[in-house]
Amino acid sequence: MKQYAFTTLTQEQAEEIAYLWHYDGEYAFNQRAVKVYQKMGFKEVELFMQETNGSHFEFLIMVYECE
Repeated sequence: MKQYAFTTLTQEQAEEIAYLWHYDGEYAFNQRAVKVYQKMGFKEVELFMQETNGSHFEFLIMVYECE
């Protein structure tokens, strides 16, 4: 079994990792979470693309109308 040692990152190290990190796969909404929000009464109102982490990703806006 592998042994791992965890150490605290400096802010600079964390920023470098965040800046250089890249995911080659496809992103998808967490459909399970979306269904939970819908069951609670949230409605999907907008789907949009936004540049994030050096690429463009799809975002979903949901709202809940209080009565």
